[in-house]
Amino acid sequence: MQSAGMALLGYLLQHCSPTHLNASLLRALESLLRAVAPSEALTKQLLQQLLLNLRLWSSAPPAGQMSLQGLILKLAKVKLSKPMTPPGQRQVVFEVLKVLSLMLVSRCF
Repeated sequence: MQSAGMALLGYLLQHCSPTHLNASLLRALESLLRAVAPSEALTKQLLQQLLLNLRLWSSAPPAGQMSLQGLILKLAKVKLSKPMTPPGQRQVVFEVLKVLSLMLVSRCF
């Protein structure tokens, strides 16, 4: 099943006021992530189009950027703590950690 819902959400968030890119939005995205967790495709889209979208989060206020980094670390810790995490999901977690480390090193935020 193909869906452009996550891409549409990302597009809409890029065109709204950066003040909306805050901890409240991240809590909503975390809830959405839990809701789509059974679908690996939707989970991947949410990560790519929303949580790891540097175009989106580079305009966020510093508090929103820090909240994003905290959420990404939290998600990575939860995923890596599960001993039976499938290799495909483990790869997604490592990609998330790689992007987060690049963001911190390059000071994109």
